[in-house]
Amino acid sequence: MAVLRQPDQEWRTEAGVGREALAKEAGYDYQYVKSMENGRRRPTLRLLQVADQVCGAGGKLVAAQEYLKPEPFPARSQAFMAIEAEAVSFSCYEPLPIPGLLQTEADAQALIGGSCPPLDDETVSERVAVRLRRADALRRKVGVMHALSVEESAEFIRGVAEKQ
Repeated sequence: MAVLRQPDQEWRTEAGVGREALAKEAGYDYQYVKSMENGRRRPTLRLLQVADQVCGAGGKLVAAQEYLKPEPFPARSQAFMAIEAEAVSFSCYEPLPIPGLLQTEADAQALIGGSCPPLDDETVSERVAVRLRRADALRRKVGVMHALSVEESAEFIRGVAEKQ
């Protein structure tokens, strides 16, 4: 998201548009716009459209939206998931009450949706979909030997998730 930070601020400065004016024009709170510009929040399409128009960026800020989307899963997981997809044997202990490969959609939604800092709904949906696709490894015709540990609290956690 830092990709937006410099270009947006440069466009605003050159156009003589303050953050307060941009926030008002876009219908957002000043602090919310500041968070988006500083990379703490992903800029919304609405903000990019308004900033592009108000600052006369000629579509360049709106075009940045595609590059600001988060990966469907954290970068720290990418190498692991590539190896996992090719594995013929899988054994691990995860610090989660319910291992990712055994999670239902409701489990994944509760765990991923409860991230800190909070993720937007689109990112949560993408990550839940990726987690559920990973579970397809359990159903492959060419079997993969899996050894998973499940904590006793898993059923309690699952019950809480189902109530929400």
